[in-house]
Amino acid sequence: MRLDGGDELRLAADVGVVIAAVDRAAAPRIVGVLGKGPFDFMPDSDDEVLEADHPFAVEINVLIRANHRLTVDGIAKLEEYEIAETRESFQYEDHDLVESQISLQQGFYDEMLKAANHLAVVGLVTRLQHWIAEFARARQLRISTLCKNLGALNDSLGEVGPVPVLFFEGLVTARDSVIHADSKAEWEYNGPRRVPRAYQNGDDLEVTEDQLKEAIENAISQVKWYDGKLPSPKFVRILGTRRR
Repeated sequence: MRLDGGDELRLAADVGVVIAAVDRAAAPRIVGVLGKGPFDFMPDSDDEVLEADHPFAVEINVLIRANHRLTVDGIAKLEEYEIAETRESFQYEDHDLVESQISLQQGFYDEMLKAANHLAVVGLVTRLQHWIAEFARARQLRISTLCKNLGALNDSLGEVGPVPVLFFEGLVTARDSVIHADSKAEWEYNGPRRVPRAYQNGDDLEVTEDQLKEAIENAISQVKWYDGKLPSPKFVRILGTRRR
C-alpha cells in the first residue's frame, strides 16, 4: 500500500477504537491490519497503566494515555504492514531503490508519531487548565491562564506545589506551538515565543514519548496536591468515563 499526495490518512483514537481514513481502495487492507479488536492495543504490562486513584488520573488515563497508546500502536502496525508489503512488491527491484522508498515511508510514520505526542500534549494541557481553573474558582480567585492560576493558588495557600510553575509554562508554550505555530520551536506573537530547549529539535517542536509521560505524571501530582489542600471541585465533569 502506498499513500501518495492524493490520499489521506488520519488516525483517531476513542477508547477502544482506532479509525484509519484512507482512499476507499486501500481501506479494506487497513481494516485487515487493525481488525483484531481494541484490546490488541492495550499495554502488555501493568507497569504501563497509571495508578488511577483520583478522578483527574482516571480522566487522563482514558483521554490522554489510552488514546495516545491506541494511536501510537495503530501507527506502528500500519508502518510494519506497509514496509512488509513494499519489500514483497519490490523484492526483485534494485536494493538501494527499495530501501530509499522504505526510508520515505519510515519518515512519514515518524512524523505521525510526533504528531500523536503533540496532540496528547494539547489534550493534557487543556484538561489540566480546566481543573486548575476550578480549584481557583473554589478559592474565589480571579480565573486567568493556567500558569497564572497556578501561581495564584500557590500564593493563596502560602505553599508551592510539587511541580514548579516554570515546568507548566514550558508545557503551555509547547501546546501553543502546536495550535498556533505549526509546531515550530520559535514564532512571533506579541513578541518572540520559544519552546523550552528540551522540547526543541532544530527549528521544530518535538515532545518525546518520555517527556509526555513526565508531563502526565507532573500534571496528576499537581492536581492531587491541590486536592489535598482545597475542597474538591464540584463541577468538574470527568470526561471519558460515560457509559455507552
